[in-house]
Amino acid sequence: MAGVPKPTTTNTTSTTSTFQSFANGVDDAASRTGFQAQYQAITAEGQQDMLDAAKMQNALNRTQMLAKLMEAGPKAAKDLIS
Repeated sequence: MAGVPKPTTTNTTSTTSTFQSFANGVDDAASRTGFQAQYQAITAEGQQDMLDAAKMQNALNRTQMLAKLMEAGPKAAKDLIS
């Protein structure tokens, strides 16, 4: 229809999508921070596990060395030293 003015509309989708983009960016940053915290905690736990395993291995080696010395006497001591 000629002569009938078109109704004016405001562009609310642009504002809404800008806000959603910002909110998504904040969510992404929060999830990355959460992931980093979890990763650091897992890494620290893994490091502690490795240290504990090394300590247990050292204790086992000492125990086996002492058992060998007690079993075979001076000859075993000479074998261990050389």
